[in-house]
Amino acid sequence: MRKPTAWKNEGQDPDRNRGMEVIYVCSPYRGDYAINKLNARRYIKFVMSCGHVPIAPHIWFEKFINDTIPEERSLGLAMAIRLVPRCDQLWVFGKRISEGMSKEIEMARVSPRCRRIITNIKIEGPDAWDGRTL
Repeated sequence: MRKPTAWKNEGQDPDRNRGMEVIYVCSPYRGDYAINKLNARRYIKFVMSCGHVPIAPHIWFEKFINDTIPEERSLGLAMAIRLVPRCDQLWVFGKRISEGMSKEIEMARVSPRCRRIITNIKIEGPDAWDGRTL
């Protein structure tokens, strides 16, 4: 039986050849959770449309962490910050920098792998969720 492979040249990173980088999506979550989650989905789709892999732990972690409970919020932020050094870039979205975002940005600044922090990203349409399409 033949061993299945994920790509032609086993042992070679297929993303490197396509220019696909891992991008940490840094955006507000706390506050207006519904709007912030919808905006984060827009940002994730934008990163994907640029040909990259989005990492958005605040969207993943909400499935099992309650951000309104301080202990769980602290744990979620600590776990998210652990992911920043595993990303090639950190892209900052939204009109404000939250406390959690500040910690993510600081981690990116000291991470040897995270080569670039991009701020003031403008995407098509309004900067806030308009309720129509992502």
